[in-house]
Amino acid sequence: MRAVAPAEAEKLLDTVDRLPADVAESLSAPFLMCETDEWASARRKIAVFGQETFGWDYLWAEGCLSHRLLEGLNHKDRIHALTRTAARFDLGAAYPGTPFWRAYQLIADELEGGDRRKILWGNLARCDTSPNDWAGVEGRASVWSTLSYPNLDALCDWQADLFKAEIQRSGCKAAVFFTGPNYDYLIKRSMRDVWFEPVFPDIPEREFARVISPLLPDIAFRLYHPGYLHRSNRWDHLRRLVQALRAAPKA
Repeated sequence: MRAVAPAEAEKLLDTVDRLPADVAESLSAPFLMCETDEWASARRKIAVFGQETFGWDYLWAEGCLSHRLLEGLNHKDRIHALTRTAARFDLGAAYPGTPFWRAYQLIADELEGGDRRKILWGNLARCDTSPNDWAGVEGRASVWSTLSYPNLDALCDWQADLFKAEIQRSGCKAAVFFTGPNYDYLIKRSMRDVWFEPVFPDIPEREFARVISPLLPDIAFRLYHPGYLHRSNRWDHLRRLVQALRAAPKA
C-alpha cells in the first residue's frame, strides 16, 4: 500500500503544535489513506469513509507498544511505518463479520466484482482519543464523545489539508461517508463549503443524504454507520446506496 498524500502527511505530523496540548496528548497516531495496486484498475473509483480508527493497535513500527501521536513523531520513517500499519490491517481482513467491513464488501461485490481492494478506505477523523479518565474499548474513545466543540474545530483545522489532498489525489469518482449525522459537524468543519440534500423521498436526510461540496466528486453520500444500520434494521439502505452509486461515472 502507498500513502495517497505523503507530503501532506508529513506536514500534518510537523504541525502538531497547532493542536491544544491536552488534545495532542490524547490523540492516537493518525490514519493515512493508502491505495492498493488494485485501485488503479477499479471501474468506479469509490472511496468509503468511516468515522475514525477507534483502536489502531500496532502503530509506528512492528512490535512498538505505543499508539500515541506524540510518542511516534520522531520515528525515523514515520510515514512508511503508518503505511505499514494500514497494510497489516489489510482493509479489515481479520474482521470480515463486523458491520463496517460487511458493508464495504457488499459495495465491492456489487460494483467491483467482489474485489474489496478496488475500494479506497478513508476515515473522517484521523485519530481517536485516549483520555486518562476514559474506560472505553481498550482505552480508546471517539473524538465525538470526548472532545469539546472548540477541540473538534482544532482537530478538523489541523487535518483539513491532508483530507483535501487525499480526496483530490486519489482520483475518486464517488464517495461514501458511513459517518452518521452527528459527524456532519466534522464534515462541515473539514470542507467548510458543504451542504446536504435528501437522496430518496422515502428516506429522511438524517439517514441518507447527498453531500455536496466543490472538494468532493459529484456523487457523494452520507449514511449511518453500518453498525447502526444493522442495529436499527436499516441494512436495506445499503441496497439503495448501491443503486445510487451505479450512477457514478466509470473510470
